[in-house]
Amino acid sequence: MKVLFHIPFPAIGGAETQIKYLIKNLSPGVHPVVTYEHPEVELFVRSLPATSYRVYSPHNLAKMLEQIRPDIIHFYHSHTMYNALKRAKIKAKTYELVHNRAGFGGDSTSYGKDMTDVVICVSPDAETYFKSKMPDVPTRVIPNGVDTDTFKPAGPKKKRARPLGGFTGRLEPGWGKGVPELITLMAKLPVDFQLVGTDYGGYAKKIKDEGITNITVHKHSKTPEEYYQSWDFFVSYSPSEGFGLSIAEALACGLPAVIFNCGGVCHYIENGKHALIAATDEEMREHLLSCLGEDALKLSPLSLDLSAKKMALQYEALYAELLEGTHRRSQSPQPARASAPLSSAVLGVTPESWLGVRRALSGVCTHYASPQEAVRSIRLLRPKVVVFGCYQFAWENVLLEARALGACTVLTWHASYILNEFNHINREWMFHALKAYKMGWFDFVATPHEGLAATWSHYGIETDFLPNVVEAALPPAQKMSGFNVGILGSGQPWKNMDAQVIGAHMAGATVHVQNIQHAQALEILDIQVKRHPHIKSDADYYRLLGGMQINLCMSLSEVYSYLTAESLLLKTPILTTPITPILKSAPLSLSVCRSPFYEDPLEIAASIRQIMDNYTEISEAGFEHMHTLNELNKGIVAEVRKKWLE
Repeated sequence: MKVLFHIPFPAIGGAETQIKYLIKNLSPGVHPVVTYEHPEVELFVRSLPATSYRVYSPHNLAKMLEQIRPDIIHFYHSHTMYNALKRAKIKAKTYELVHNRAGFGGDSTSYGKDMTDVVICVSPDAETYFKSKMPDVPTRVIPNGVDTDTFKPAGPKKKRARPLGGFTGRLEPGWGKGVPELITLMAKLPVDFQLVGTDYGGYAKKIKDEGITNITVHKHSKTPEEYYQSWDFFVSYSPSEGFGLSIAEALACGLPAVIFNCGGVCHYIENGKHALIAATDEEMREHLLSCLGEDALKLSPLSLDLSAKKMALQYEALYAELLEGTHRRSQSPQPARASAPLSSAVLGVTPESWLGVRRALSGVCTHYASPQEAVRSIRLLRPKVVVFGCYQFAWENVLLEARALGACTVLTWHASYILNEFNHINREWMFHALKAYKMGWFDFVATPHEGLAATWSHYGIETDFLPNVVEAALPPAQKMSGFNVGILGSGQPWKNMDAQVIGAHMAGATVHVQNIQHAQALEILDIQVKRHPHIKSDADYYRLLGGMQINLCMSLSEVYSYLTAESLLLKTPILTTPITPILKSAPLSLSVCRSPFYEDPLEIAASIRQIMDNYTEISEAGFEHMHTLNELNKGIVAEVRKKWLE
């Protein structure tokens, strides 16, 4: 069997490393051939135990394919390979690999899949992303593997006065790999720490300038195992990974590891057994302390088998399926077989990271599952109702599983019109969902946006108004000293962050944010903000929210705004725009909290000062209004839920 591996990239990274490991561990009956496009990777390619050819264009690659005549073609996102396959006169089976869990220009979703038999995703996150763009293309999840001949424990560690740990990877500027947060965490602990990788963020200079003495930066290493084998622990603060190869390598070397919940490889790690996975800053610190000292928590990283040998076996099984014709391009989910009656459970299907949607469904759902876990949860729970939070293409198999079971299916939508103009993916998801309803796949549709519910009903899509509810009793919060304004939340472009931050700064406030996606204006104007990127608990979030003198939520799109509701219940005034429905029927005394000048920092600053001039009256009126509205919404939610369960 001849397998052709195509390398389209000009640098050596995770994809090329996986090809190296795969070629090394394939059976003797599999003969590898490598084609590559860029001279920068030639030395790497020549080091592989495989025949190799450089190609220069789709036409050249097509001719090479006809000359090599492979049985199987393995490639990553490559327009060159796609166009070559359309020209070549061969009948090889092809599979394409997806490593990313977020889109970028030219990725695998930017061209057709008519020349691809199956797409291999390295994690459930990568599969969810790909399916959200190309739901009809068959996929398979095969995790990356680690060369355990190289990445392995090196024997007893030498005793040190202070523990030594580290991180390997791209030392990117900003929050991409969580390096600033990692430095902040490690600088406060009695340990020594090494950052190993290309220093794109200039961290060596920053560490020196800030007088941090326990952290050092080392250049990218071609032998990272030497670092792993010398360290006492490994830490990754990266918030998002398609896979996270350095994490798998560290575990293969037997290192106790503390990992921020980045997706990717975390799907394969058992928290508390193989490694410790944290969701907040405080958990990162607590987990790390538990791994240090004589009484350190004992983990079993070596019991996690993410070896290249195991990976190679999975690929060889795929080769057999492709060549024997047992692989099918269209794979429908298997319907549930059990005939037991349905339970009274109401299962909500949303990603774990969609906190707002989960909170919106808290009044109707008894259980939750991520899309990856949902089919299994449906079979175990046999719920009477399955509620989809902002349904996406990739969830179709979950929907069909629920239909096969006989469960009532509900489509809920939590994004308003304007958001869909800003995010074309969201717009595609919405219309796909509405088409699914018209095909009879959903029994009910609901949204917390009253105008959207009425509009859809007007056009024949009967939609319930399902208002959001603040379920928790919010304790009074101590105000921070000074004049503090909070602009909290995701920081997405439609949240209108620049205008709000500048307006609050003009009003003389210390500005607090959780996230901000595009901070160029603030950097140019030299506006400093206090960041709170990871809040460890609801209680801490409410302390932060209620600790402000004023909060701002002048978003360009809101269907409800928990930020507004919770601020009012904490007796903290908030400045919004007229599109925020919570203040639509508010008393006259709160009219100052609704400004149409969302794009004008000067007007925002003026509104902030006006609220401060009438602070006590606005605080009390806001609390009374929100308490009344919350109780009214609870009654509406109860009626809608009753309708679904009948």
